[in-house]
Amino acid sequence: MDGSDLRKPHSQALEHLSTVRSLDGHLVSGYPTLKAIGLTPDGRRTLLYHTLYSPQAPGFTSANTVIINAIKRIVQALRAAGVGQIVFVLDRGFDDLKLIRLLVRLKVQFVIRVKHAQRTTRLTPTSLELPLIDAAGHASVQDQFEMKRPVVTDGKVKWRKTPAQVRSREMFIDGGRLKLNVVRLEFSVPLKNDQEQGWLLLTNTPTDAVGAAGAVVRLYLQRWSIEEVFSWIKSALGWEQVQILDFDALRTLVALAWIAASFVFDLSESFDDTQLQLLAHLGGYVPHKNRPPGKKILLLGLLRLANAYLVAHSQPKDALPDHVDALLHSLFTRR
Repeated sequence: MDGSDLRKPHSQALEHLSTVRSLDGHLVSGYPTLKAIGLTPDGRRTLLYHTLYSPQAPGFTSANTVIINAIKRIVQALRAAGVGQIVFVLDRGFDDLKLIRLLVRLKVQFVIRVKHAQRTTRLTPTSLELPLIDAAGHASVQDQFEMKRPVVTDGKVKWRKTPAQVRSREMFIDGGRLKLNVVRLEFSVPLKNDQEQGWLLLTNTPTDAVGAAGAVVRLYLQRWSIEEVFSWIKSALGWEQVQILDFDALRTLVALAWIAASFVFDLSESFDDTQLQLLAHLGGYVPHKNRPPGKKILLLGLLRLANAYLVAHSQPKDALPDHVDALLHSLFTRR
């Protein structure tokens, strides 16, 4: 599960427009999103969840509430489908104590990248308190290996193999009531320009067996597979160019983009899905049993659907044929 921002830096009139961070850390107009991709033990990926939300929308309470509701729905759906073991892999910002308590209460496993490194922890339930970063310093080396890591050179990201070692030990948070394992990944070769020299992960999976701590790191690395998908989705709609002002209509288009991405990136979305067939048809796809629609076709379908919505809202009442008006109404009308 990961959160990403839909940035609209040049927009002012979009409904419920909020603010998000630009790539350089400044506040710009936009909307936060939350999505989850499932990964099976045999390597198959599937889209589990997506939502676009706004702190400015009626009924919004907090981002934590959005995340909590998403986690509950995902766990409920997976267990209803007969999934036994569930492991959440979460990025920085998800190491909130309320979220950790929820995951423990739901009896699921998790691996979370630490943002709050100064969080108060204990080495035993009754020992003196110390910051998490210091507790990780008491961990012993559990594994060593070589891994690819993103290195920024001249503003460009390149993947390079780097020697790394993993430390792990148990520790306690929440006043000593909750036992977790802290996993510290350290890169042997230091990087320039203040780039990160290692990571801290929190997990409730066992790390004392040989290779277990390294397996936790590798599990976290699989989270990066979601980045390629979201990168395509953001480019697919050309976020800064789409001029749809209605909040629910924008959410619908982004959801349809995820449906398209599910097919393009083999996230277990079947071409039997009617929404996917609509996008392919709008993109000019000619049905062929051995040639499914590709990225360009689905992208064109998304853009034409966005244009159709804009046309519908710029035309006088009753100017569109009934069947076209009914289709747009079913897709974009608030429920």
